[in-house]
Amino acid sequence: AGNTSLAGWGQDFHFNGSENVNLVPPPTLRRIVAFSAGPGHTVALDDTGRVIGWGDNQFGQASPANGLGGLKAVAAGGQHSVGLRPDGTVVAWGGNQFGQSSVPSGVDSIRAIAAGGNHSLALRTNGTVLGWGGNEFGEASPPGSATNLVAIVTGESHTLGLRADGTVLGWGRNDFGQVVAPPGLTGVVAIAVGASHSLGLKEDGTVAGWGDDQHGQASVPEGLSNVIAIAAGRDHSMALKRDTTVVGWGRNHFGQGEVPGNLSGVLAIGAGGDRNVALRRPRWIFEPPQPLTGGGWLLEMRAEYGGAAESYRLPRVSVWSSALVPFDPAAGVRVSAPIALVNGRLQIQVPASAGDPEMGSRFFMVRESP
Repeated sequence: AGNTSLAGWGQDFHFNGSENVNLVPPPTLRRIVAFSAGPGHTVALDDTGRVIGWGDNQFGQASPANGLGGLKAVAAGGQHSVGLRPDGTVVAWGGNQFGQSSVPSGVDSIRAIAAGGNHSLALRTNGTVLGWGGNEFGEASPPGSATNLVAIVTGESHTLGLRADGTVLGWGRNDFGQVVAPPGLTGVVAIAVGASHSLGLKEDGTVAGWGDDQHGQASVPEGLSNVIAIAAGRDHSMALKRDTTVVGWGRNHFGQGEVPGNLSGVLAIGAGGDRNVALRRPRWIFEPPQPLTGGGWLLEMRAEYGGAAESYRLPRVSVWSSALVPFDPAAGVRVSAPIALVNGRLQIQVPASAGDPEMGSRFFMVRESP
């Protein structure tokens, strides 16, 4: 996971009927490997498989009981959440008015999960889908043709499945044509759904949109290319480009359809309701090594997330030093180094055994220890 963190923008607060709840990711959140944003809450996994949630928790959807951990994937629905265990079984928690959190017996050999407004779905390793919970429009009842699928996504009341051959299958509510992919759409490698619109990412890095377009959410910006991931909120859409920047379009009354100007280094994106979440990696800023009394060197560095400098204390670090250019850790010296956080900067005291960086002939590289 490294020093990943989450950034959020769009709607900051969600009224759950009794109170306003904060939708902004906790500022101290680090080492995140997966996340899912629902309309009112977000769930994330750290690199130990522990579930972390925030936002609307009226039904316990943001806080699984007993410190649930050991998961490999999570999905946030309307008022519930779903988790996938490494053994292919599924767990769910939160609202259960429609049975969306009551995982049926026999749900096993699962490779992917999805959570909708009031329903849940699981994709089996054999390419078929299981659904449970609310089913007013058939969103939880995959058709017989839903086979050989490699991915599933679901929204408030419609679902898409991606076939291994790159075509898209849909079911559920279809009042805006959101279930029916455009004729001839092939070569799709990823899918996303909003409230009533759908997106498909093609293998050439372009994006197709269909369904409800009242706010331009299904009208992909002209010339958009080099896209590697997509996400859809209620009435807006997001695309992550290969250069780690993000593009947005659609409804923008909370700022959800545009992207903060300082956002960069993005690894993954998600959208839910009227907001967005991005997983980002910082750029480490290193200061020149300073000699320590008695030998050794002091390295200082700070993490910069999209222009905002933050400090982050690494729990364990290893330091390599090498006189080779380009840097070759295998040929260098690896040492353990004590660390401290001083005046917002991470200080690493490198012992003399790591070598002498004098005259710029020796280089240091710092990594988190496994």
